[in-house]
Amino acid sequence: MPDYQASAPAQAQVLITFQPDYVVGVASAVLQISFAPDYNPPAAVADLGIDMVYPSSVTLSWSAPLDVGSTVSLYDIRYASTMIDASNFNSAIIVSTPPAPLAPGTTQTMDIEIAADWTSFFVALKSMDSAGNVSDLSNVAGLSRSTVVVNGLAELEFSAEKPVFAALASTTSQEYLVALASVAEQGLVLITNIYELGPEGTTFDPPAVLTLRWLDSNNNGIVDSTELAGPINETDLKLMRFNGTEWADVADQTADYDGNFITGRLSSLSLYGLFAKRPAPTVSVNLEPKMLNDKGNGRYVLARFRVSGWKTASDIDPLSVKIVKVDGRQLITPIPAIINPHREEENCDGDDDKDEARGQGKGKDLKKEEKYRRKTITLEFDRKALERELPAGKWSRVTFQGTFYGGLPFSAADSVMLLKQGKWW
Repeated sequence: MPDYQASAPAQAQVLITFQPDYVVGVASAVLQISFAPDYNPPAAVADLGIDMVYPSSVTLSWSAPLDVGSTVSLYDIRYASTMIDASNFNSAIIVSTPPAPLAPGTTQTMDIEIAADWTSFFVALKSMDSAGNVSDLSNVAGLSRSTVVVNGLAELEFSAEKPVFAALASTTSQEYLVALASVAEQGLVLITNIYELGPEGTTFDPPAVLTLRWLDSNNNGIVDSTELAGPINETDLKLMRFNGTEWADVADQTADYDGNFITGRLSSLSLYGLFAKRPAPTVSVNLEPKMLNDKGNGRYVLARFRVSGWKTASDIDPLSVKIVKVDGRQLITPIPAIINPHREEENCDGDDDKDEARGQGKGKDLKKEEKYRRKTITLEFDRKALERELPAGKWSRVTFQGTFYGGLPFSAADSVMLLKQGKWW
């Protein structure tokens, strides 16, 4: 074997003495063999890296090293849950079937499984040439993993090439409070906890991997929960991140409905959670009066909005509501709602006797009235401004647009007719 000494000769000779049986009268002979010994180990790999991260494995990549004097014949790849260096490399777990070395400079890859309970993973390699020379230790590639267990379920798993942490978001932080308010404003149902991933400002290349899990104990495709308003299909679930103002889908995510988890690839960190999207609330409107006489003295038309779904009428921002179209024609100047605190507060059905009776009724009646008020809101609009936009003598479709508090938009429409000089036109 080469002795790796710097003073080793460039050429060497081997003298072999033997007794030939085919030369008469010669007792012995000497065979001299000259050769150039290989004292050069392969170059150490310097670009060993984690090319892809998966929930339970990683894909390594590196460039095949150059060897002067011979060729690289095998790799010695080892990994551990603690940091690897030259002193403990031989005690690390050896990869039993490493790939065969390729031509120098060629990118090589392989997958390695990671034990489920490891929070850190480190890997390094050496190479050997056909002369038996062993390279120095490569650079060390590493992986950090975090797991959060909630009620016996590993609800979150997070893996990245850099040191990371994952924890339940602080419920007292300003970012959490804004993010939580956005859940309701966007019509989302929170399936998991909200998680904070850090350190803040960390970026990843290759992307980090986040996995969030849900419970479906009877495997019927419906998320287990006693707190959700109605059944949630697991196919409606999305992994989402908070971008500072609203929740948005993680762009690169895949779902495993048999395993009940969604995995996303992240290039940066924020607040994350698993959500279901509720169907948009529906808004209907009833215009009164239905027939408008251009000679009438009325100053306003009333628009009573009714909301169904996960929003209520009290969620409507009155300042946002406008008449924007007539028969599909966009108005050059939309007609805004005239905020009348009395009517907005009242939210009644227009029958004064019934309203008074409700106010004087028993507790049961008051509960009905309160429920009614949550479902409807009445706004006033300039009657003359609307009449100027209506063609005479025909039913016209009037379209309203507005937003709920928080910015969720809605639209609703109803029909009215304009009469001229008290006659059908």
